[in-house]
Amino acid sequence: MPLPIDVITGTSSTKLSVANWNTYIRDSINNLRDHYAQNCVYDVTHPDYGAHGDGITDDRDHINTAQTAAGVGKAIYFPPGTYLVSSNITISSDVIFAYGAKLSIDNTKVVTFTGNVLCGISQIISGLGTVSFTGNTKIKEYYPQWWGATADGATDDNTAIQAMVAAVPSGSSIYFPIGTYIVSAQVSINKKLTLTGQGTIKLKANSSVIGGNWYWFYVSGDDVKFTGLTFDGNGTNQTNLYNMLGLGSLSVTNGNRIEVSGCTIINAYGTAICCGKSNEVIIQGCFIYDVTGGGGNPGEGISFSSTSKANVINCIFGTVADHHVYVDAGASNINITGCNFKGATVSQSIVIYGSANNVVVTGCTFDDNNVGVLVTDKSNVMPQNITISGNAIKSGHGVSATYGIQVSASATSARQSVVTISGNTIYQLGLTDDIIGHGIVIQRASGITITGNAVSNNNSAGILLQGADSINVIGNSVFDNCKKAGGAYPAGVYVETLTYVPTNIVISENMIYDSLGTTQTYGVRVDNGNIKVTDNLMYGNVSLPVYIANGANAGEITTVTDTYTILSTDSTIICNKATPFTVTLPVAVVGQQFTIKNIGVGRVTIEGNGAETIEGDANIYIDQLDNRTVQCYTTGLWAIIGYC
Repeated sequence: MPLPIDVITGTSSTKLSVANWNTYIRDSINNLRDHYAQNCVYDVTHPDYGAHGDGITDDRDHINTAQTAAGVGKAIYFPPGTYLVSSNITISSDVIFAYGAKLSIDNTKVVTFTGNVLCGISQIISGLGTVSFTGNTKIKEYYPQWWGATADGATDDNTAIQAMVAAVPSGSSIYFPIGTYIVSAQVSINKKLTLTGQGTIKLKANSSVIGGNWYWFYVSGDDVKFTGLTFDGNGTNQTNLYNMLGLGSLSVTNGNRIEVSGCTIINAYGTAICCGKSNEVIIQGCFIYDVTGGGGNPGEGISFSSTSKANVINCIFGTVADHHVYVDAGASNINITGCNFKGATVSQSIVIYGSANNVVVTGCTFDDNNVGVLVTDKSNVMPQNITISGNAIKSGHGVSATYGIQVSASATSARQSVVTISGNTIYQLGLTDDIIGHGIVIQRASGITITGNAVSNNNSAGILLQGADSINVIGNSVFDNCKKAGGAYPAGVYVETLTYVPTNIVISENMIYDSLGTTQTYGVRVDNGNIKVTDNLMYGNVSLPVYIANGANAGEITTVTDTYTILSTDSTIICNKATPFTVTLPVAVVGQQFTIKNIGVGRVTIEGNGAETIEGDANIYIDQLDNRTVQCYTTGLWAIIGYC
């Protein structure tokens, strides 16, 4: 691009070399060089205008004289120096600051820029007064260095950053060049801004001055966007923050249409990003890790409280003291998609609490967490309309137990919660630490659908239902679980009482098997409750496909070696004879269930009592090592609900 020949200074001209031009103007105004070559640039220190730039003499009137001479469409130029302004002034001309040129504005005084400001990445504003860019549409980007930020990792840049945020007009873009910006107090944002760059914003060590302000970037305005920045909470060097609630990097409160994109948030002490009473929040492509807590403060990656329409997309979460994502009561329409969660080893990676509503967790990967996703009550209220689908959850850690997905209501809570758990792959829970590891756990809750999941190679039960009500377990693959030798819950699907007796549970159309025939003792074990087990494919389980324990002699295994009529108090009948014989079912009572297994050589005929039928037939047959589980579903009719 052609360089200008002359820079006009009053009535005379002085040539600038190419080198000097680049020093003074730099690349930020390359596209305007031709414009100013044609329209002239007026040096405020020329004798016709008389600015001193000594930091002592008031240059306000000299600056005003220069811009009057420049007129419309021309720029005024400040050579290196400090230009004192002791009364208010509006500069409507475009302004060029040389490197080393700055204004020093007296206390309570205001300099208003309505034209463009062209300079390098250096300080141009100082003093106790302020600048205003209200209504300025010509400046495309602002820099904290203009207000004196050093980004040297040692100097406190808090005052400069807050002054910048206060001065720039709504809709502005602020760029943080590479470097480390130390802050020691809260920076408040209450208007539309974009904060972007390659810089790191780091909390000063032992920053007790924040006190009750809680967060060091506090967003209460609409249409605020953070992109590409790094926030470093310096958590290991904070000793005076125990009284602060969720000190972290960003707080969004009463803000709408907020976006945090491509940012790195590390070493937060409390909560990295906290969203409260905000709407339409997008957090995407961020990296959040090394979040600590203490003194009653949580250590969370992202928290939502009374927030609506939030999306967490393609973020990576590392080590946290508590939760990666905390969805609190009052939050609604929260979508967590395509994220990677690792390192919540002592707590739940995602927790969904209380009156939270319409929360979706989909397409995420969970690795080395204590619990992948927890849905639980708060103030005796359970979350509603929760979808957990298409996730991969593996390798849980913990002290005594680890779960892939857990839906849990307390003993005093309302139990109803509409939750769909579908299409997830859950495996290797508890193996690393040799502890209890369940794929899916439902405790006291009701209204849960578990469908299309693959649950395998976990240390304990694939699916554990404790005191649950109105649960549908349909179309899942549950296999090769119960890896912990001698461990509790030795079944693919295990149902038991916890405060409440399980009721209205359907286990249907699942594949429940042990491919090696070595660890999964039962396909389904029911210790108590009103359970329907039907149309499942179960094979390879060490002992029985279905084990029902629901009578006076429930759970007792009866071995027979000749013709036998099953008693109503029987549960499992083991047949062992070298020649064929017949086992007759008792008079059918709705809900009654029996498992018959043949370990002998002779074929066993199972027949109904009198005119009663089994799947419409008078009898069925089982050969050696086969078994059938039958259940009476209506008067006089038996259904085969499990077989091998």
